[in-house]
Amino acid sequence: MQAHSELGVSVTRTPIGPAAVSLPTAVPLFVGYTEKGALSSVCEVTSPDDFKAQLGGPGLSRVPPFALYDTVCHYFDQGGGRCYALSLGSQSTYRESGPLTLKKDLNKVPWEACWAQAPQATLLAVPDLVLMDGLDKDAVQRWVEAWEVLVSAPAREARAFVLLDGPDDPGQVRQCLDKFAKLDLGDALTHAALYWPRLRTNRSSSTGDELIVPSSGAVAAVIQRTDRERGIWSAPANVALARVVGPTCHAMPMASFDGITLNRIRSFAARGVRVWGCRTLAPVSANNVQSPWQYVQLRRTMSYVEQHLSDLARFAVFEPNNAVTWLKLKSVARAWLRRLWLAGGLFGTQESDAFWLKIGLHESMTADEANTGLMRLNVGLALQYPAEFIELQLQIHTGESTVSSSVQAVPHRSALDLNSKKA
Repeated sequence: MQAHSELGVSVTRTPIGPAAVSLPTAVPLFVGYTEKGALSSVCEVTSPDDFKAQLGGPGLSRVPPFALYDTVCHYFDQGGGRCYALSLGSQSTYRESGPLTLKKDLNKVPWEACWAQAPQATLLAVPDLVLMDGLDKDAVQRWVEAWEVLVSAPAREARAFVLLDGPDDPGQVRQCLDKFAKLDLGDALTHAALYWPRLRTNRSSSTGDELIVPSSGAVAAVIQRTDRERGIWSAPANVALARVVGPTCHAMPMASFDGITLNRIRSFAARGVRVWGCRTLAPVSANNVQSPWQYVQLRRTMSYVEQHLSDLARFAVFEPNNAVTWLKLKSVARAWLRRLWLAGGLFGTQESDAFWLKIGLHESMTADEANTGLMRLNVGLALQYPAEFIELQLQIHTGESTVSSSVQAVPHRSALDLNSKKA
């Protein structure tokens, strides 16, 4: 509240809604096995030394090749900032149990509690997926089952995007993707991406050998840098990697993958090693219809908007469900979306081409819904093309302290007819 007095006139200005708070957009949660063993909580990590102090270093033995510590170090080499780490247990315990342990340990993680302890985390990476490697007949199945755990709802918090690592062998990664595409995972595939292959670094391992790391740590740092310098809506691709000699494999796996694809790490003469792709695992249908969430930046931008608008709407939970509250909510949402549009996050040369908001009786809710305490805000966002809107719906249950949201992923080409939802 601000007060101003002049010439006997007193003016008081009261904000109509909460102040917008800038949310971190690319803070990773790294999961894997550690030298010091399991902790009951998620650790916040600010440097390799900090990780070592809390969870230990790479360990004395490189067999099997645990990758969590080295990947976190490589993440910081790329300019990555603060992150979170979660230990699945000690390296010695894993050695006694074998490769099937990883899936079991991932399933045992209390994911909801872990995400609550990492409130700003928006990326998930499990570098120790490389422990699934093997030439035996069950290796492909192990990879697919571990991926399935990570993209499923219990492991993946609503705001999180999963960065998957895969087998280093081109033939195996093709088999894994073909098999993974046959699983009925639906929308979960739009919240994950696979980056391939692994990276040869200019660091040495604890045994003096060339250090090879999964790509997820470097990709997390690239996404963080892209968000910071160009915005979350920008493609995290064509970005050079530091301290990388080259990818471990230059051969491209055979294409198709039954409609889903991977993002390659490629080496270019005089341009270095670069992240070359920003596709999610969203499949292309048989008639070549692409998902609106085929690109990493589109999926992450929508999740960011959904999270931010939900936070802005929380003030309305204990407000009366009437026209005054609707106007307040619409005003704060419009102000934030306008800033997002002016920053370049939405397409359109004018505001009406970039977004729209609808709230009120016969616009977003019926009289019966309003009387039962349901407040609904419909938002149209031009994430790909001007005046082609993807609809986001926020539902505020007044008096119940809950805000929920859903996304109508089929773009609307007209902002005037909200009832024409294409199948």
